[in-house]
Amino acid sequence: MIRRLAVVLFVGLVPAQASAVINQAVEDACQSEYLTYCFGMKIPSEPLRACFRKNMYKLSLGCAKALLDNGEATKADMVRYLAATGKKK
Repeated sequence: MIRRLAVVLFVGLVPAQASAVINQAVEDACQSEYLTYCFGMKIPSEPLRACFRKNMYKLSLGCAKALLDNGEATKADMVRYLAATGKKK
């Protein structure tokens, strides 16, 4: 169950727009964030999405990129993330 990460969203992306498919890149890149911030939450679930949104600026760059590449975050979300964290794409 831990290996199957939920589809998670950045702030600003409406959950109804989320892809129902969890790709391997998201699973691999965001596993640490799931275990650190949202462990034990049902996968997938709205509470888990909310947990990832709450911790948006704590996500690793790799997780953020995987979410963007999988369509779970928008380019605007990534711009806000990079501005807030000071990380470089």
